[in-house]
Amino acid sequence: MPRILIVDDSPIDRQLAGRLLEKHTGWTELDPNDSLRIIHASDGHEGVQVAEREKPDLILTDMNMPTRTGLELVEEVRVKNLGMPVILMTAHGSEEIAIKALQRGAASYVPKKLLAQELVDTVIAVLESAHASRSHKRLLDCLVQTESHFRLENDPALIPPLIGHLKDSLFRISGSDETGLVRVTVALREAVLNAMHHGNLELSSS
Repeated sequence: MPRILIVDDSPIDRQLAGRLLEKHTGWTELDPNDSLRIIHASDGHEGVQVAEREKPDLILTDMNMPTRTGLELVEEVRVKNLGMPVILMTAHGSEEIAIKALQRGAASYVPKKLLAQELVDTVIAVLESAHASRSHKRLLDCLVQTESHFRLENDPALIPPLIGHLKDSLFRISGSDETGLVRVTVALREAVLNAMHHGNLELSSS
């Protein structure tokens, strides 16, 4: 069943978000076995503790809270590799901060003034995306081998698009972090340049 953790220091706002989600009747389309389960936390610090203990499918958090902001919660969920998506509820004027949170790993955000219109659709979209990502990871866990072969012209202009293609492929398959990908792609670039200088223009990714 979808388990959603709502984090907000305002009991009224927590209850409002919870009621909007509970009014939606289509949760069984996401999980036919059960209905929605709402979990509450009153601040960002408690929210992280509850997330570690309860392992919700999604965290819906206020942006501005006294002990830990929504942005800090997003950071901690990422650093601790908890793996659940985070949606931010933003007050008027905090959209710029929300965009910064998206850049740091938040899945989406909803302005509080538009909760009634946008909350349910946003939550469903993020849950479906998270489910697709988990299914993709399960599929990749079954991958035994993949390979590509390139026979390049002796043209250095082909190197950047080739490296970009290989970098994207490596990220999709392995989920490597950015630092690891940079090291690998630098090594690949040197290998391709060396191959061009020595006339061996066939490159295999296996």
